[in-house]
Amino acid sequence: ASALQAVEQLCQQIQHCLILCIGMPASGKSTFSRMLNESLHADIVSRDTLGTMKKCQAAVANCFWKGKSIGRSVAVVDNTNPDRESRKRFIDIAKDHEAKCVAVVFQGNVSVCKHMNASRCKAVRRAHLTCTNTQG
Repeated sequence: ASALQAVEQLCQQIQHCLILCIGMPASGKSTFSRMLNESLHADIVSRDTLGTMKKCQAAVANCFWKGKSIGRSVAVVDNTNPDRESRKRFIDIAKDHEAKCVAVVFQGNVSVCKHMNASRCKAVRRAHLTCTNTQG
């Protein structure tokens, strides 16, 4: 079974589930998250869209509060989550809501991820927005 199928099957057996995506920019986290949104109706929480870590934490907590009333919730944190401290913030929220946690580590090729991120940054710049390039 693929990683996506394994996570889907696991989350279907859990009433409240937090999925933490861990990996470099452009390693496939957002694509994976969108697939989980389609198959599990998961809430996607991303600092790219919400702007701050505090808003991401509030969104995860809100997902679980909402899930209490309907009996099921799946939150996918689509951030790099590179260190224990950043992951712990979300794990603590999940524990507070008696949700199970699943970590999915994306092990992309560094050169490919840098190339994909640089391409993404160029596309964003063309749209007159700013983008942080991680090619350093």
